Amino acid sequence: MVTEKTIRNFLPTGIISLVLSSVLIFLFLADVSEFSMPIMMVRTFYLYTILLLVYTIPVIFIIRHFDRKLHPAESGLWNYVRIFLGGLWLLDGILQIQPEMSFGFAPFVLIPTLQALPAGIQPFIHPIIMAWTTSGSLMDAVSGVIQIFLGLSFLTLKSRKYVSVIAAISFLWAISIWIMGEDFGAPGIGMSILTGFPGAALLYAISSLVLVFNFRQITQIRILKYTLALVFIVSAIIQAIPANGYWINSAIASVTGSYTIIYEPRILSLFLYDVALFLSANIVPWNLILVFVMGSTGAIWLFRPGLASKVTIVVSAVIWIIGQDFGILGGYGTDPNTAFVLLLMSLAMYLHYRKYPEKMLKVHYHEDPAAL
Repeated sequence: MVTEKTIRNFLPTGIISLVLSSVLIFLFLADVSEFSMPIMMVRTFYLYTILLLVYTIPVIFIIRHFDRKLHPAESGLWNYVRIFLGGLWLLDGILQIQPEMSFGFAPFVLIPTLQALPAGIQPFIHPIIMAWTTSGSLMDAVSGVIQIFLGLSFLTLKSRKYVSVIAAISFLWAISIWIMGEDFGAPGIGMSILTGFPGAALLYAISSLVLVFNFRQITQIRILKYTLALVFIVSAIIQAIPANGYWINSAIASVTGSYTIIYEPRILSLFLYDVALFLSANIVPWNLILVFVMGSTGAIWLFRPGLASKVTIVVSAVIWIIGQDFGILGGYGTDPNTAFVLLLMSLAMYLHYRKYPEKMLKVHYHEDPAAL
């Protein structure tokens, strides 16, 4: 029997699923309209994907069978991190199996990134370039299915024993993506949180560490708190460095303006174009505001993390929309970009602090030293 409580519990999930499904349908349809599809390559790509999923999905059900016999882990911050990591990996996996990935991901995204790595690393990644060049459809399918496996595992498993194993795999996979897919966060002239610094995959890896080890809850809080503080403080410093060019010309506006030429809803392109024009007219004041906001957000995390979680949700949402164009629209986006991950990490902290306010946490840990 469907009760009012059941409807209230599942309504947010249903709305999120509907919105996400609509976005994914748009992205897949955009592929068909924007790219000239090599049909045989796409068919091979999806054949590999389906075969891999046929073998992968039953493994998750088998692990889930044994997982049910164990006590679930705590329902606090650890659980929130498990859920948001699962959702991110599942989304990334689905994005990785977009039709154009079968023929364009390697030459236009992966190989240029790998070739930009330091010379000392390139000999080690040369076999990866060769594998992706000769068997791109298979490699893309494997990559997508691994991420779908991680996502479904995080979302269905609840015991610390099995989740920690999945989290260890998640950490290793995220680090490999950060190195080979994101070029260590793409350091260099012009780097900014607006363009994805320090890399979404690095934040995946740090979040995975929260689940790998049997940390006490206070340690989990500190890992995420100091990570978020460090990201925003370093981002403020980078944004303020004159050599990065954000005090002159129209550097900030060009970040936003570049999204207006990619395939996406017309209303969004017009909005970003207007924003780019507005920013270009007041470049110095806006960069000053950006530096102040990022630095202040990082500082608040050090002293008032409960408040910082709310501030970061808003700041990250603005950066994600205006600076990163939702991360997944147009072209070969395979993750929602850094700002969205920061938003979800902050949301996990917010939900935790809503249940356990900072004053209550201090009293709890003072009365129970074992919790520390």
